[in-house]
Order: sequence, then C-alpha cells, then structure tokens
Amino acid sequence: MTHSKLYEPKVDTEDRDGNKASATYTVFSVSNEENGYMLEVGGFIDGGAGDSLSGHSGLKFSTYDNEQNPNGCARQHLGAFWYYACYGTNPNGIYLGGQDGTHYGIAQNQVMLLLLMLALSSLVHSAPLFNMSQPLDCEDVYNFKISVMKNASVPNGVYTIYPAGSNKPVKVYCDMGCLENGSQHNEKWTVIQRRINGNVSFYQPWAQYKTGFGDPAGEYWLGLENIFLMTNTEKYQLRVDMEDFEKGSAYAQYTTFSVNQESTNYMLNIGGYINGGAGDSLSYVNGRGFSTFDKDPTGYCAENYAGGFWYYWGYWSQCHYANPNGLYKYGNVGTAYTGIMWQTWKGSYYSVKTIMMKIRRMGLEDLTNL
Repeated sequence: MTHSKLYEPKVDTEDRDGNKASATYTVFSVSNEENGYMLEVGGFIDGGAGDSLSGHSGLKFSTYDNEQNPNGCARQHLGAFWYYACYGTNPNGIYLGGQDGTHYGIAQNQVMLLLLMLALSSLVHSAPLFNMSQPLDCEDVYNFKISVMKNASVPNGVYTIYPAGSNKPVKVYCDMGCLENGSQHNEKWTVIQRRINGNVSFYQPWAQYKTGFGDPAGEYWLGLENIFLMTNTEKYQLRVDMEDFEKGSAYAQYTTFSVNQESTNYMLNIGGYINGGAGDSLSYVNGRGFSTFDKDPTGYCAENYAGGFWYYWGYWSQCHYANPNGLYKYGNVGTAYTGIMWQTWKGSYYSVKTIMMKIRRMGLEDLTNL
C-alpha cells in the first residue's frame, strides 16, 4: 500500500476518562520484508497527543519470534512494533486499564488508524498553484521561460521566486541542469544553501537564518521561512553536493524533505536516503529543530560548532555528523567535528571545499518510485 500510493497515518487516542487526542504524520511508509519492514515516518502534526512515533523512524519491526531490537523489546513489553529502547509508544501492547503500574500496556491507550489522505494523482498538480510569472521555485522559473519562448536557453544562475507571495520576491540560485560539457539533464534544482569559498559568515543569529542571508551568486542561505513555505506547498526531495580539496566529489540524496513552521523551531523531516558516495550524515537529525547561537534547543551545539543547523542533543550523543553551515576551513583540521563537515564521507577531522544543498519538486515518476 505505502509503496503504490502516498499515505498519512493518524493516531487517535482515548483514555479511560473519555479524553481524546490525536497525532498525524505527513510522511509514512514501510519497506519490504528483506529490510525488516523498516518504518519511515515524519512531518508530525499535533492533535494534542504529542509525538511519540518519530523516534521510531528508521527502525525495523519486532515480534517475540523475530526480534530486531537488541534490547528484546517485543518479548519484554509483550507486543510487536517498531521498537526503540524500548518505546515511546506501544499500540500493540497488551490491553490494560489506565495506570496499571507497569510499562507493558498500550502506551497512551492508542489505537492506530492509517487513513488514506491523498491519492498520488491529487499530489501531482495538473496546474501550478502559483501564477507562472510569480514562480514558487526554479522549476516554475524554467517552465515560465520556455512557455514565453519555445526552445529558450535557461542557464544556471540567479533568478527570482515568490514562495511568500507576490509582495516578497526572493533571489535564488537555480541549477537548471546545465553541465560543463554543454549538455543538460531534466532536473531543475532550487539551491537553498551554498558554501564555496568562505566569503560569507554563517555564524548568524536566528533572525538571519529565518529570512536568509548572503549572495545567491556566491555563498548564501535561502531562509528557513522560505524553505518552510516551499516544502509545505509541494513535495520536495533534497540533494547535497560536496567537493573536497583534492578534486573529489560526492553527494547524498533524500527522497523526502520538508521543514515545519517556526513554532516547531523549523523541525526537519527527512528520509529516503540515496547514496551518491557521501554516505548518510543527515538522517541523524530527522525530527530535530533548527539551532542558532541565540536560539538553541540543544543548549550549546550552535555556539560550540559556530554555525546554524539542525543539531542533535542527547546525554551521550554527538551534536552532528553534518555541519554545512560551520566555519569555513581548509581540508584536514585539528579539532574533530569543526568546519564544514560531512562525517560519513571525509570523517570528523576534515572540512570540505564546497557544499550545496538543493531541493527539487517531486513529479509523478518520483512519487511512483517511492
């Protein structure tokens, strides 16, 4: 089901006193049996129940006779689920009454209802949501240009988009698929972040990361509010391109990418990793809020690593395995996890030469292949 159409799960709960609440997620899928029916879930929308499921994203399903959790959670908690040390929710636990004095029952008295919210056909719009002369992203820019002049040349470069509407134009760098050999591919990417030479300081406060800063022709950050507006209007995927100082290059791609509203600290929703040689250093912060030195949910990560990004906080946890907005340094560095780091590619003591985060709207073929 979840690999032929797009689904959103809704978890409806009711306690013994008749109080009701819910939790909805905009991303939900389960992989095949070979991968342990691995769960992908994200995009939490609060209906009063809170988020007890996002922490299970990326985990395999466990039963008492096929335990895929090292803590033996299925046997320990008398259920079957995507367990994580051992659960934040246990909808398939044994049925007990209210406060039973154990951890074996149905956590939060939950009954999970998977509701088909939107069919694939309705997600791929037959007509754009925006006036084509006020494009939402670089794909709209390209389509508008060629609609005005057939066979027009639309090179890579800086263009204007309108994610917040006609009164708020935004300059953005567009990767229109123009290759160095003169050829072109069909993918039109909107660049949301770019580091190439260290000319722009990314040690910026929350207000700057919200609205954006820098020069789209060089180094810049598009702005969290713009990214939120775009990724909550259409379905997007993310690609992160990077180069080292030895002329090596790699990328990491994610088939789902969105950012929640500011009240959630622009929480990141990401999944569906595709390996382009760089490894996956970003799924680690799925479900985390954005941090800057003056507004840091982690308490210290943004200040310690001199950047603004989605950082992770835990008692024994590392703040990040990717720090695209860290200090610009040159290659090998003496202090671990500093500089512009992508740990799964170059390790924790190397700062890359260039890095670019770009998003692309998902079309029918992309959605079909999820």
